[in-house]
Amino acid sequence: MNFYRSFTGRMIIAAVLMHALLVPFLVFGIQRILVNDLKDEFVDHARAQAQQFAVLANDKSAAAIPPLLEDWLVSGQVVFAEAVFEDGTAIRLEGFQGPKPLTFVEDFQFGEHGDEVYFITAPLKHQSLRGQLRLGFDEHPVNERIEMLYRRGLLLVGGYLAVAVLLAWGGGTLLGRSIRQLRDATRRFASGQIQRSLSIKTEITEISSLSNDLETMRRELLQRGEELRSLAYYDSLTGLPNRWLFNQRLTEALAEAQRRQRKLAVLYLDLDRFKRVNDTLGHSAGDELLRGVAERLQHCLRGSDLVTIANSMLPGDSVARLGGDEFTLLLSNIQHEDDVARVARRILEVLNEPLPVGGHGVYVTTSIGIALYPDDGVDPIELMKNADMAMYFAKEQGKNCFRYYTPSINQAAEERLDLENALHRAIAEDQLLLHYQPQIDMRSKKMIGAEALIRWQHPERGLIAPNIFIQIAEESGLIIPIGDWVIRTACAQLQRWRAQGLPPLCLSVNVSAKQFQHVGFVQNVKRMLEEFEVEPGTLGLEITETALMANEEDAIERLRALRALGVELYIDDFGTGYSSLSYLKRFPVQTLKIDQSFIHAVPDHAHSSAIIQAILALARSMNLNVIAEGIETQQQWEFLFEQGCQEMQGFLISKPLPADAFTQFVADHASDIEPGLRQA
Repeated sequence: MNFYRSFTGRMIIAAVLMHALLVPFLVFGIQRILVNDLKDEFVDHARAQAQQFAVLANDKSAAAIPPLLEDWLVSGQVVFAEAVFEDGTAIRLEGFQGPKPLTFVEDFQFGEHGDEVYFITAPLKHQSLRGQLRLGFDEHPVNERIEMLYRRGLLLVGGYLAVAVLLAWGGGTLLGRSIRQLRDATRRFASGQIQRSLSIKTEITEISSLSNDLETMRRELLQRGEELRSLAYYDSLTGLPNRWLFNQRLTEALAEAQRRQRKLAVLYLDLDRFKRVNDTLGHSAGDELLRGVAERLQHCLRGSDLVTIANSMLPGDSVARLGGDEFTLLLSNIQHEDDVARVARRILEVLNEPLPVGGHGVYVTTSIGIALYPDDGVDPIELMKNADMAMYFAKEQGKNCFRYYTPSINQAAEERLDLENALHRAIAEDQLLLHYQPQIDMRSKKMIGAEALIRWQHPERGLIAPNIFIQIAEESGLIIPIGDWVIRTACAQLQRWRAQGLPPLCLSVNVSAKQFQHVGFVQNVKRMLEEFEVEPGTLGLEITETALMANEEDAIERLRALRALGVELYIDDFGTGYSSLSYLKRFPVQTLKIDQSFIHAVPDHAHSSAIIQAILALARSMNLNVIAEGIETQQQWEFLFEQGCQEMQGFLISKPLPADAFTQFVADHASDIEPGLRQA
């Protein structure tokens, strides 16, 4: 008791009481700082992620945006995704489980609207569609951390008050020293100096426990900072750097290459037919495949191939995943182009080995585009764009290969983009038209039908053949409306011919795989048949073997529904795909069309002749009709006639004709048609 009457004792008691009053304010002040830091880090991360998503969306075509938004939503990166375009259309996906649907109101700070979702917009500057990308990020995990901080703060204050009471009665030099140590630790913590440990060595258990709580909070804050950094800079699926970090390091590598007068290379990789893995084995298998590819990409590089611009870079950081099935590699200190070629060949080799995915050995290939500094660009945007164009050129060259960027690729890409934009206008401005190529019975030499072939009457380029624009339509998604237009126009033409008194003809049209597999395709055909009162057996659909085999059971169901509508069914380009009895006996088709690549080689090419003979024998055994397309010479006619082929079409009789010219052709050859007419 004498101690407490002394000046020192009274000072200790006064200090203890003062700290007992000040510590709650200090703790709650620290909590306020931590809470604000968590909120600010969340908002910064959301904004950076939104910008990254917008850049990724801007790199894609308009048709690729919906699956891209769905991918973000399924992966849990966002809980709300909406693309609103300037033409008033919108694509909205929502994965938030709440009492009511989300209402988009752009936030300017964390927790602004009380809906636990932080909304933010980013501009869409796509070449053909512009608008806004609206994203919603879940605030709930951050709110849980804030609640945890407040709970710990209350426990900390309560514990400290208890310690204060004990210290008021404990006194002495040890107590004063321990309090000073604790005070210094809390000050460092409050000022943000969290790299240094806050543990206090003392024999007073309560103060030691309190300092341990502060140390735990410090470590958790450091850990959460690392987690936020990982989310902002690294791909959550593969652990590779993401697009933002790759661009940052590419910028640093370019600066280093410029200082040292060195070359570097950017390799842009896109997996070939990756969608088939997702569709067949599921998205979880697709994710497993992407992780396997990422691992192989890192292991296949030599140490000298890796980026070493900064000490903080890891060897694997030269490989990045941009999103989806796209990867990039950065190779520094390149002496010769052959160095890059060796790396590209090694990548192709290691990916040609099967990857274990879900109990299956999955084969995957990749197409690689290469851009070099300084030859192909001096800034990250230009190098990435040119490597991307080279990659698409590699895909056009057959996939599973690599190509260097050249200026001609850029010119071709610009022409391709111009053609795609013009194709959008062609549909709206009625620039498409059909030509009709006669089909005749080789025995009776009478016309029995025709094939409708699409053409594009471009206002500046003139008549454009389908081999130039159909692939663009396939890749851009325009093949669906174009295919519907072809069937509608063919049905309308059948109605006009019937009104003009022409004899009944079967008019066949080509159907793409995407159109055949599109939801509502059968119903669209039925609606057009009813609208134009098309007689059964006068409309035929030509479908390739590949389109039928993509989903065999679904194809059988669709074919049966079309047959019930009176539609004739053809397998187009027969002999170039599966050509298997196992599916021919299941599909309700009536006619096989021999691919013209075989026709052009007969009768001189023994293998092509043998294939045609086998197809004709197969068709006879299964009671199927056969049409030989692309007959151009009398020798081809005579060979096919001798082999028992029933029907034909080709330039030997007539090239595809406009509707009026075809009508006149039918009228001029009502009795029979002699081969060799070659209509001009």
